[in-house]
Amino acid sequence: MLHFLGVAVLAACVAAVSAATGVDGPLEATVSGSVGQTTVVDALADTTFHPTSTTLATSANPAGVGAVVTYSATVSPVPDGGTVTFTDGGSGIDACPPAHVDTVTGVATCDVVYDALTPTDPAVPHVINATYGGDPDFGESAPVAPPIAETVIRGRTALALSASANPSMLAVPFTYTATFNPVPDGGTVSFTDGGAAIPGCTAMSVAAGSAICPVTYTALGPHAIAAAYVGDTDFWPSASNTLVETSQIPTATSVVQSAGAQVSGDAVTYTATVAPNPEPGGGAVAFTDNGATIAGCGAQAVDVTAATATCATSYGGAGAHQIVAAFAGSAAYTASISEPLSITVVAAPKPTPTPVVKPAAGRTGLRAAALMLACGSAKIVLTDVQMSGSRVTITVAASLSLVGKQLKIHLAGSSTALATVAVPANGLIPLTVSAPAKSSSANDWYYATVGTIRSATVPLMRRLVVNALSIARGRITISGRVVTPLTAPVTNVTVSRRVACGRFVIVAKVRPRADGAFAVTLSASTTAHAALYTATTQVPQTADKHAKATANGLAQVVTLGNPPIEVGVLGKPLATATRARHGETSRTQPTRWLPAARPPNG
Repeated sequence: MLHFLGVAVLAACVAAVSAATGVDGPLEATVSGSVGQTTVVDALADTTFHPTSTTLATSANPAGVGAVVTYSATVSPVPDGGTVTFTDGGSGIDACPPAHVDTVTGVATCDVVYDALTPTDPAVPHVINATYGGDPDFGESAPVAPPIAETVIRGRTALALSASANPSMLAVPFTYTATFNPVPDGGTVSFTDGGAAIPGCTAMSVAAGSAICPVTYTALGPHAIAAAYVGDTDFWPSASNTLVETSQIPTATSVVQSAGAQVSGDAVTYTATVAPNPEPGGGAVAFTDNGATIAGCGAQAVDVTAATATCATSYGGAGAHQIVAAFAGSAAYTASISEPLSITVVAAPKPTPTPVVKPAAGRTGLRAAALMLACGSAKIVLTDVQMSGSRVTITVAASLSLVGKQLKIHLAGSSTALATVAVPANGLIPLTVSAPAKSSSANDWYYATVGTIRSATVPLMRRLVVNALSIARGRITISGRVVTPLTAPVTNVTVSRRVACGRFVIVAKVRPRADGAFAVTLSASTTAHAALYTATTQVPQTADKHAKATANGLAQVVTLGNPPIEVGVLGKPLATATRARHGETSRTQPTRWLPAARPPNG
């Protein structure tokens, strides 16, 4: 046991001697005692200890205020662990706690940023040193001799310039910002536009690492903006990059549905308006539907005569749509986006089959509306317009192709419809509207529309008016009135019946009474289901002149009560007329034509 204790003591002594002498390797020693002399070789063969040395370098000397300085301590030989302590004037550096040595390179580093200059009177530099603390296999190193004498001088700072808006809008405030790196602790910044000082921005204080310049432009750009830092005791002056700022006129864009119905299959037009008008260059507008570009409407040119752009499209089915118009802007005008336009498209109604007209065996004829329209291209005809007390009675004959569609009555010169009604299955529409003021009734003209289809206009006041047609016991009575003054001598009223398109035959002549009233009774046709009659006469052009003009009454249609034609849709009868019994009357209203003009149906 004493033998082993001696060996342990000897090993400790060997380690101490190795550190003191710098010998790196195994040592041999002998131990004498009562048991004899023993050579210690195996116990100490693996006991090694490595002395170390340290060198120190700096990344910059002198160093600028605010700049990062890196100190690098290199331990040799490269240890397998341990730390290096960096000191400034013998005291630890707050920014650098003991740094671990890289076991591959033997290097430990310390990064320092100085915020003040080195005093110059007297000169007191920063005395930097580094010491390796050692580990179980490597000894401590002595401080570096000589240490580094670090001097700190005025720093240099970079200045970056930016704008809160570019392009900016006229009359809308925005700011320029100069940002520092590293951040100075004082000084001011001046902003210039094309080399000239910007009013109110000549000495802007530095705060939180930046300086700002608020600006509002009233004229179009461009503007060449720069910022200059004047420096302070710790930092040199510096200048920013040049920022090219463009100023533009702000715009607003709106969108409306300008044409078309919100029914699937129908064409619809959207119109975007840009305000103010982006003339002279114009620009383009993109139309989107639920966020997706509408086909063919991705870049619609702005018409500078109206400041509008249009987009025509249609929808294949029902659904909700959000329409947005986006103006792309131009060199002088900002881009802008409209508020969404909400559109709900409904499914189109099932199409109404075109009625098929088929005459009954051996019979010919048409019902009243069809007869009024049989000899012309018109699809809507005003068959009667008459004053009735405080109301105006109007009757319209419409093509069967318009059945179910909305028909509107208009007073010429007014944009408001007087009445709206769906076209019935028989095509005849009787209705009443409010009478116009008496002071203007003589000049009132009426017309009807279905969508874009329009009838001819008809005056309320006419010189020859057919008031009624009646049929009883195979006899037709036609009554009316010639508006006075009458001719001298009084001219007969001639009644004619249309026998073919463009061909009329005279069936009666009657002299009106002194008040202009007249009536005539004649035999009804025994073969036709309905007949069309017209009345004409001569009237003086004025009360004090002898010149005459022809006055035409509106054509009238009467149902005669003979076996009717069949009117069917897809082979199924829709309606048939009933033979008139004795004493029954049928009054239908005539088509609208101008006085003293030939009826358009021929």
